[in-house]
Amino acid sequence: MFKNKTRFLTTLILTTGAFSSFAMADLPIFSSTPAAPSELGATLVNDNTVRINFQDNSTNEDGFKIRGDINKTIGSMDSSGKEVYENITGLECDKVYQYEILAYNDDGESTDNETDAFRLSSTFGVICPEDDKPKAPGNIGVTDINKTAVRVNFVDYANNETSFKISGSGIDKTVPANGTVDEQVYVTLTGLTCDALYGIQVVASNNAGDSDASDLKYFRISSTFGVDCDE
Repeated sequence: MFKNKTRFLTTLILTTGAFSSFAMADLPIFSSTPAAPSELGATLVNDNTVRINFQDNSTNEDGFKIRGDINKTIGSMDSSGKEVYENITGLECDKVYQYEILAYNDDGESTDNETDAFRLSSTFGVICPEDDKPKAPGNIGVTDINKTAVRVNFVDYANNETSFKISGSGIDKTVPANGTVDEQVYVTLTGLTCDALYGIQVVASNNAGDSDASDLKYFRISSTFGVDCDE
């Protein structure tokens, strides 16, 4: 009788031990990384600040990370199922910002995160400082080259122009900006008539438009510069 009991207990212990070892070895480890935020959006606050918003879809995040052209970490705010808002400051006017928002905790980061992008100028209509209309050129002058050509000079007072336009009396010429400020710009005009009276003005131009025009400058190659048109 005792022999059978001993055999039963031994079998039970060995069987239980084997089952426990098997269960512990094959027990799966469950990950509890948070769900990814969704419904990303952005609204303008001022000329260098945007408020980013997103939907918090997780109940176990420690916080959120904004990555890409924006890098910022936001602490958890008990916002599950709600919209989260965060201001991003110090942005450049004409730069494209592409970003994603992920939720994170000690087990890792959310996956399949949405991405979004914006540019202050084109997305929200912000006028960048470099896109303001340039200052008008000044101190326009003219010197003769020959009976049908002159050299126009003027002072460039702008630092954001992309070109200059010289116009008046049938003259219409555009030249690229020279990248200088408070310095003389020189442009040659050809195909003129020796004894004709010309009145010209110069404007600086960029994507925002044209500057005010310079004062009118009048000249006649023959009389202004003492050129004999018949020679």
